[in-house]
Amino acid sequence: MDAEFYTRFEESFRGSQDEIRQRLTIYQPALDVLQATCAQRDALDLGCGRGEWLGMLRGYGLQARGVDANPAMVAIAREQGLAVDEGDALAELAAQADHSLALVSGFHIAEHLAFEELQMLIKEAFRALAPGGMLLLETPNPENLQVGLWSFHVDPTHRSPLPPGLLEFVARDAGFPRPLVLRLNGPPAPTNDAALSERLPWAMTAYPDYAILAQKRCADGTVAELAELTHIISGRSGGVELLEHNLTELARRVENLEEELQRLRSERWWHRLTDRVRTACAVLQEQYLGRAALRRNMARAVRSASAIPWIRRPVALIVRPFPGLRGQLLRLSVQSQPPIRRYARNEDFEELLPPRPASVRLSSLDQRDALVPRHALQERLHHIAIDGHFVGSYSLAVVNRNIVHRLRADYPEFSLTIHPREGEPVQHLRPVPGGPAEADSLEALISTQPTTTPGVCLYHHFPPVNDPDRTRATPIALFSWEESRVRDDMIDTLNHSYAGVVVTSWFVKKVLMDSGCTLPIHVITLPLRPDPRARQSSVGDLARAQQRGSVHLLHVSSCFPRKAPDVLLEAFDALAARLDNVHLTIKTFPNPHNRIEDWVREFVSEAHRHRVHIILDDYDADTMAGLYREADAVVLPTRGEGLNLPAIEAGEHRRPLIVTGAGAHTDFATAENAWWIRYRFDRSGSHLLSSDSVWTDPSPEHLTDVLTEVCHALLAGDRRVEARPQKLHDDMVARFFSARASDSLLSALARIHSFYQAGRLRHLRDQPLSVSLLTTWGEACGVAEYSRSIADEFRTLGDAVDILAPRQRPTAAGWTPLEDVSVIDAWSYGETPDLRTCHPQTEIIWIQHHPGFYRLNDTLRHGIASLNHRGHSVFLTLHNTRDLIAHDTAAVEDVATCLTVCDRVFVHTLDDLNNLKRIGISDNTVLMPHGVNEPTADLPGPSSDGLVIGTFGFLLPHKGTDQLIAAFAGLNEPKARLRLVTAVRDDPISRHELQHCRRIAERHGVADRIDWYTDFLPHSEVERLLAGCHMVVMPYQHTHESSSGAVTVALAACPDVATTPAPIFDPVRDATHAIDGFDSGAIHYVLQQLRAGFDPEVRARVHAGRGRWLDGHRWSALAKRYRAQLLATHVNGTYETLDQAESLRSDF
Repeated sequence: MDAEFYTRFEESFRGSQDEIRQRLTIYQPALDVLQATCAQRDALDLGCGRGEWLGMLRGYGLQARGVDANPAMVAIAREQGLAVDEGDALAELAAQADHSLALVSGFHIAEHLAFEELQMLIKEAFRALAPGGMLLLETPNPENLQVGLWSFHVDPTHRSPLPPGLLEFVARDAGFPRPLVLRLNGPPAPTNDAALSERLPWAMTAYPDYAILAQKRCADGTVAELAELTHIISGRSGGVELLEHNLTELARRVENLEEELQRLRSERWWHRLTDRVRTACAVLQEQYLGRAALRRNMARAVRSASAIPWIRRPVALIVRPFPGLRGQLLRLSVQSQPPIRRYARNEDFEELLPPRPASVRLSSLDQRDALVPRHALQERLHHIAIDGHFVGSYSLAVVNRNIVHRLRADYPEFSLTIHPREGEPVQHLRPVPGGPAEADSLEALISTQPTTTPGVCLYHHFPPVNDPDRTRATPIALFSWEESRVRDDMIDTLNHSYAGVVVTSWFVKKVLMDSGCTLPIHVITLPLRPDPRARQSSVGDLARAQQRGSVHLLHVSSCFPRKAPDVLLEAFDALAARLDNVHLTIKTFPNPHNRIEDWVREFVSEAHRHRVHIILDDYDADTMAGLYREADAVVLPTRGEGLNLPAIEAGEHRRPLIVTGAGAHTDFATAENAWWIRYRFDRSGSHLLSSDSVWTDPSPEHLTDVLTEVCHALLAGDRRVEARPQKLHDDMVARFFSARASDSLLSALARIHSFYQAGRLRHLRDQPLSVSLLTTWGEACGVAEYSRSIADEFRTLGDAVDILAPRQRPTAAGWTPLEDVSVIDAWSYGETPDLRTCHPQTEIIWIQHHPGFYRLNDTLRHGIASLNHRGHSVFLTLHNTRDLIAHDTAAVEDVATCLTVCDRVFVHTLDDLNNLKRIGISDNTVLMPHGVNEPTADLPGPSSDGLVIGTFGFLLPHKGTDQLIAAFAGLNEPKARLRLVTAVRDDPISRHELQHCRRIAERHGVADRIDWYTDFLPHSEVERLLAGCHMVVMPYQHTHESSSGAVTVALAACPDVATTPAPIFDPVRDATHAIDGFDSGAIHYVLQQLRAGFDPEVRARVHAGRGRWLDGHRWSALAKRYRAQLLATHVNGTYETLDQAESLRSDF
């Protein structure tokens, strides 16, 4: 970054030098102590900037000097006569002699460092400080809402926020006995008698900075008390504690009132006071924002806090002596728990870059819109049959009836029959919305005899018909799905019984391919009949909202959890608190998954419930059209859609559509004709749950904001709000209601029929795949091990694999080559591979990427595009996504643009999916977990001589090995052994961590009971060592890594694995024992449970979870999933290429 720019940035955002000097006076008590204990020692200020702190130190008579990497800042400081060097702060600190400094300080430098660098800085400071010397680090305080939400990210050079508890722990862990946390700056705290309404705004902006002040023990072993600073800390903590007390007291008062009301209701004279009590309740609700809303908001706060381990553990210790309070907190934490949603981080809903379409999506939609001439359709499709649901208002039946009516109208010359079934074939179609006339018309098409004319049969039934007749007609399925993965049994039915699949969106095509459907899949425009009643609606109707002074919102759905009724109601409750003239109508129907009335009581404050109108009755077409006509906007938050008919109906009626920005509907409901709700990916919770399936969870906060925007526009009579619904209507008419929709369906049927009859599908499926893996190879590297496992399994499946490996790569000890796998030197570390010059002999190129290898940029993008143009499919696995999105906007743009040209981007965790979604990439991303090898059956288990505790992974500061050593020491088991299978990397951070851990072991007196394995070992040796442990502990601390290969190895080898609350272990929670924290005390508690013998039910539950996890994550199973996806892409790529060529021929 340009130094002059950053200097101007600093001046603009941090404040003037005079302001900074005034803030620094708070540290005077610490400087007084240094004058008395270390006056003859130097002070070193890291990242000294303009030198305000150096000037203050000089005024205290300390020999102070600074170092800064910004030459412009150095020049300013030198102009003031200050001793400042230009250079790297960490290097300068490392160059200092042991015990040579009185003070090491750094103001707003910690947040600019990688976490490993920060740990090293603090450890080096401890080494360089003289006895009695001090470390002072000041940094932004993410406890402050403004800092945590946005102001921290204003500085483009910031890395990650550092919670005070984390920085305090790192300082204490480095050897500082009693680090002080001093919260700084911001508005003055309200007085003790201030009202809660004054304290809440203050709490939002209080203490935007904090400092860690840590003193090394003096020569006599003491530490200065710093009484004045301790008093300041106590006072500032007291402000927060008083706020907490006020909130707790408020909750207690509400609880007492509830109990009192409950008692009163049991009295016989209750009816005399009903009116009076209702009045009192109304007053209380108005004063406290509603009793239900208050309890719900407090419950959310408790759940959010409990999800943060460094908050949860101290709170647990505090409330342990008070069982009543503990019970109340536990009850509160489960109250108002949403029926569907899990705890969500705000960052998961953010959009760093707008969504961008992937090339594979665009090519599929181009194929959709490339139509076969009518005469060619007549030659190819001699007869069409439609098999599936036709009765009632079920969406599949609605679609089937629409297809029949449209084909009869648009292609009357075609031979058309229907085969109705509702699980089994039926002959009578009652009821249908069109009454007896429509039923008679459809029944006339029922074929009782199989036709002798060859043709196509379109099956549209749920579940898919598993025995279609392939002898007389080409069976093709019309399929919809709402989540990221289709059940295996359905995929098996499609693959073995059908010739192809037609779908109504790219989303469903992608889901089928990602689930292993290896048929040609064709996106179509679904032919629908226009509703003549919709002509009575116009955008001019929207002016009535201003005229009547109110807005009427409409939601139409089954209210399955997938339809996000909880999000809708939570957002409406917040909207109703902002606007007193909005109303919500929910049109739904009774079903086992619909708890809409309970959810209204759960999510909508009592004061707002009268504005929610629920309709459970079955409406005819006229009445439904009336609902749309009376609505001012249609609101459809959804977690997944295979089509979304209500969104189409909203467009047909020219109503503003507010809908989740993901799902099948985004093919027609775009950001230009609808309002998109932001979302995040989350594990699916639907009744159709598939393993590893995810859905899209819309943000209630963003939905509230969008509703507020639309309602304000409607109430203000802003005519601009009419543009999107009018465009949506025009797009619906052109797409679904024109003759081109029937052409689209028949074109797809004709192309799949020809592809199938020519035997091309059978030929593609029978051929082995040929794959080139661009990856690290033969090295002490997790990605290399990952690639080896893939290559080995693909060879077992009969496919050809070669390796595009880095030049000048080291070979790990014990690495053995794979037979029949050629290795080609193809790229170099630090240089993005130029695939334009690559001429692989394989059909598929599969790139394994880590940010440490090379950048994702235009060079790689052009290379992938070149391979695609030459007929190759290109896949990319990202083994780390956090670092990809942590760069400046231009670099992130390069990453996003590069990823759009890949056929698929494989990632390992939900965190990865959401990271890519934030930079606009979701069209081609697939969640694929880490794989594990088959456990070796004859491996010896742990001995009975004594407990053996193990851990596994590279030895790095964030792995928490030092905490495990301390926990093991507290076990006080003379025969116990600690087995550290922790390879030391060839870098200073890893080597330094080894020295640190050895010192910890010596300090605790357990060095002779630890077995160190610091070399990179072959997998078989690692498996043997871990299998000999009674438990493997993964004590990871805070890390930005998005997945852990080490924990998968541990789970495969050892039945009992324990994990910290680090999010990196979320995918294995059900298969591991939980460590309730990150420190040695939490780990020690789990080790004590192991020694005492786990509760049998707990252990059985963990072992059952491990068994399920192993079944789905063995390399043999994952390789088959990967292969099916690669084959699906190869089949569809060939199908689209041949289709394009054939569509150019006039005779088809």
